[in-house]
Amino acid sequence: LIAEAALFEALKTGRRAYYTTPLIALTEQKLRELQDAAVRWGFQPDDVGLVTGNRRVNPNAPVLVVVAEILFNRLLHHEFPADEISAVVMDEFHNFNDPERGIVWEFSLGLLPAEVRLMLLSATVGNANEIADWLDAGCVRSDWRPVDLQEGVYLDETIHFLGGHTKLDPRRRQSDPLIALVNGTAPLFVSLIIITPLWLAVAGVALPLAPLTAAIVTAFLCIFGLGVFLGQVGGTSWLWSGIKTLLIAGATVLLVLLL
Repeated sequence: LIAEAALFEALKTGRRAYYTTPLIALTEQKLRELQDAAVRWGFQPDDVGLVTGNRRVNPNAPVLVVVAEILFNRLLHHEFPADEISAVVMDEFHNFNDPERGIVWEFSLGLLPAEVRLMLLSATVGNANEIADWLDAGCVRSDWRPVDLQEGVYLDETIHFLGGHTKLDPRRRQSDPLIALVNGTAPLFVSLIIITPLWLAVAGVALPLAPLTAAIVTAFLCIFGLGVFLGQVGGTSWLWSGIKTLLIAGATVLLVLLL
């Protein structure tokens, strides 16, 4: 939220801002998110751009989402107009500790002009206060999470939380004999419901006229029903499973006849 406020301010005041991430895939995600945010704020989606090593989208936009190396290269080659930049946001800043790439963040911090406001975002930096002191900056902490963390012990298919409450493992329901019986027999009933009317319709017409044809059709319907049953049990498309089983059976019969 604070990072979005910094980017909103850049757009509102006609200045520029950078949003860095360590991964190209994350830059793509942030590009879409920030373009949507720009529209909500009353600006154009083209006001947010992206620059990576192999892709450029609106490269002259006032807000640029870049991989960390792009920002570092621009600082290194004096392509960073400090007087136009209001803020730099570095997401996933814990990559500062990466043995191979961490130097990118360290050098970028050293090259950034003092007048450019800097915002470092991370949920896993253990020494945030120490880094803030090193940068002569303030440290803003928040314990809010979309999903609360709870500590507990998993024992006998039950999670025993420290607060005293428990929660059954969802997989435990699958081991219940009654539920297993229902799960096992339901696909069979579905197969019978689908196949029986087809068989009765075909047999009622073909059996008096051509017993052999009726027998062949019945066999294929039984094979199709087996495929439907396997599809239901396996959680795949019952129709495709039935057709696939028919094709396999037909190919097998044809191969036997040819041999």
